[in-house]
Amino acid sequence: MNNSFKNYCSKIISISVITVLIIFLTGCISFGIGGVYNQDIQENAQEIGGYLFIDSKYIETTFSYTTGLNSGTNSLGSGLTLKYPISISSLSIFPLVNYENIATVVDANKSYVNWLRIGGGLDYSFSDDFFLRGEFMYAPVKILIPDDKLFDINKAAGSSIRIGLGVRPSFFSSLFSSSKNEKQPSSGGGRTTTPAQTPQPANRDGWNIRNLDTARSVNYLSTLEKDVILELNMVRSDPRKYAQMYIDPNKSAAAREAYNELTRASSIPILQPRKGLSQAAKDHVLDTGPKGITGHTGADGSTLTQRANRYGTWGGGISENCSYGRNTGREINVQLLESSGHRKNIMNRDSRVVGVATGPHSQYRHMCVQKFAVNYTDR
Repeated sequence: MNNSFKNYCSKIISISVITVLIIFLTGCISFGIGGVYNQDIQENAQEIGGYLFIDSKYIETTFSYTTGLNSGTNSLGSGLTLKYPISISSLSIFPLVNYENIATVVDANKSYVNWLRIGGGLDYSFSDDFFLRGEFMYAPVKILIPDDKLFDINKAAGSSIRIGLGVRPSFFSSLFSSSKNEKQPSSGGGRTTTPAQTPQPANRDGWNIRNLDTARSVNYLSTLEKDVILELNMVRSDPRKYAQMYIDPNKSAAAREAYNELTRASSIPILQPRKGLSQAAKDHVLDTGPKGITGHTGADGSTLTQRANRYGTWGGGISENCSYGRNTGREINVQLLESSGHRKNIMNRDSRVVGVATGPHSQYRHMCVQKFAVNYTDR
């Protein structure tokens, strides 16, 4: 392999690494593998192979290896795709523009092809964690760089078809949800949600629901948000029982760590709802959910304390958990309990009040924000 070919492959790898880093910094990452079919109409050449994709909402990077169907070619490719998804129920449809570098070896000859493609694709979510992806691309232009380094720009057609299976970060719940804790005093805030009154039994599975369900009578939380607070109070009131009933220690190392810690923990005071904290949490949901953003910094640049300051004053400490991809109170809290940072916030003995908000997330379908404080006074 000559130096020019090695240098070209190094450039492919460097550009790919930079792209992957950009995707990771967005916080919205999906992974997947699949099959690829490439056609060069001018050369009457077809290749098939496999590919790996890593993407955020608007950027996708791919790595592929293909072999010729009617020639002795072997090709290594790296591509960058810009897309704009439009969500319709379980479907996400997106137009795309793709640029792919391909290094090809035919016998002893090496060449480098740069394809510029346009096309479209769709993702079909068949669960909260997994989706099918299909993409079709047409290439009106290719730039051929043969071994003699002379450029040959061809306005010749080519096409590419990709079909893959993707997994969202919510599948790796202990790694991809986020938590944050602040310790300086300030104030708090958000918006309102729909009221819902669902009678709960006084006792259920041995739990004293009447005492633990502190948010059921408020008129600014949805049923799901009230369920989240109920689950928080269940684990705080009897962490050992909660772990034994709802956490599977054999699921993962993170789950076993949570199980072991909670079964040794003591009961701590239950939480009371605060409207201002829920409004602050709702602001974050409405700001980041439609944009597919994760983490504690809003698209508007707001921090968890700044959002809390909009609607009241707090003291003694404040913290925030964010969950993605779960849509029942128990699923949300078990996901967070299986992460040490979130578990620390949930089981903070000093916290006495809580705000919760849930809503749609364009990348993971569902999100929930929990805000805890030692004390909080609504404005």
